[in-house]
Formats: sequence, C-alpha cells, structure tokens
Amino acid sequence: MLARAHRFGAMIKGRNAQRVLADKAYASKANHAALRGKHRGGILHKAGRGRPLCQSQKRFSKLISKQRFGDEQWFG
Repeated sequence: MLARAHRFGAMIKGRNAQRVLADKAYASKANHAALRGKHRGGILHKAGRGRPLCQSQKRFSKLISKQRFGDEQWFG
C-alpha cells in the first residue's frame, strides 16, 4: 500500500470525480495538496503520536468510512 500512496497524484490525474475517497494510508500533505482545487477531499484523517483526532475529524472520518464500506462491498 505504501507504494501506491506515493503515486496518488498520478492515480487521480485526469479523473472527473467530484470526490476522491481514500483510507489513512494516503493521508499526507502532498496528497491533500493534489486534491486541492480539483476534487473534494475524502482522505481519512490519521492521528499522530500524542496528537489525537479532534471531534470534527472523527465525524468526518466516520462519514467517509460509511461510504467507503458500502463501495468496497462490491469488491468483496
């Protein structure tokens, strides 16, 4: 998964999606910057060591997780 996270910009290039949903492996400043202006961000938030998520980040991640769960059932 780590290798794909580094190619995130190339993966979304040329896509017409309004929102890109991704898990925590894609949470980086570079990937958030790649989404800015072109797509609505849907990357799950990742808590850092000694830095827990705030309530709004938890709510956002919960909403995105519900959507991703429904979409991933098609692949299961």
